[in-house]
Order: sequence, then structure tokens, then C-alpha cells
Amino acid sequence: MVQTEMDMVRRMGVSLRSESQTCDRARRQAVWLVGLLLVSSGLTACSTDDTYLPALLADPMASYEAEGIELLDRSSQGYRAERPFSQPAQVISVYRILDESRIEEALEQVVRVAEMSDWNMSEDLQRDLNFVGYKDLDVGEGRLILNVRPANLREPGTERALRMYLDFRSLP
Repeated sequence: MVQTEMDMVRRMGVSLRSESQTCDRARRQAVWLVGLLLVSSGLTACSTDDTYLPALLADPMASYEAEGIELLDRSSQGYRAERPFSQPAQVISVYRILDESRIEEALEQVVRVAEMSDWNMSEDLQRDLNFVGYKDLDVGEGRLILNVRPANLREPGTERALRMYLDFRSLP
């Protein structure tokens, strides 16, 4: 059987295309595998551990309510072990003080309630209207931060709000 040059070129072209297609498929599979590994390692790196959150939520300060203040926002999250930074379990509450002229009085009232709930509170002398407290919770030393800041931190001229942060002093 005699083959013409054109037949040979066609066959080589087909075989070249087959090799090229095989290389493309191998590249796509490699990229897919690398992507899968990155996603799976990222998911484990961003895992949340709820061991510490229940201890914070059980504390009376996590659900604080009082006359003269209105809860604007409350959020909570478990301990997050993200690379390269970890984030402690935390409960954050933001309150609007209904009578701006009573901001200091409202903050002092929250401090008194915290002390009655066994928080060891002290004033942060480096900042106005800022208190920090510590308390032994079931799973570690809790930290309570109380301060008055703008309601919207991105817009400093907005009305002021009472902010309450509950977390743990140190990470496990």
C-alpha cells in the first residue's frame, strides 16, 4: 500500500493533535487537582471551634439589656483558627444611648452590672470612656471591654454608641 505525502501529513497532524489534546487534558486535570487541594486546605484553615462561645453566651453580660439604651446590633462567633491569624470566640453588642447627655451614667451602670456579675473591671486610663474587665469562665479567662465610640466607626461624626466586647484574654 502506497501512501502519499498528504496522507502522511494528515496522519501526523492527527497524531500531533492527539498528543496536544492529551497534554491539554493533563494540564486541566493538574490545575483542577491543585485548586481542589487549595480549597480543601483553606476550609480546614478557616474552621470554627465552638468550644469557647457557649461560655461567653452563658455570661449575663452577653445578653445585657437596660433602660435608657437600645440594642442596635449583637453578633457572636466561635474561635476561628485562620492562617496566619486566629480570632478568639467573641460576642459583640452595640447599644444606642437614648439620652446623649447620660452617656457617662449609662456606661457607669454597665460597669456596675458587670462587677455584680463577678467581672473585675478597671478604667482604661489611656482612653476616655473605656473600661476593661476580666473574669474566670469555665474554659479560660474572659475579657470584657466597654467603651463609647461613634455608632458607625466609618463615619466618626455620627452619634455615639456603647460597645461591649466579650472574648477570651488569650487563645488556646
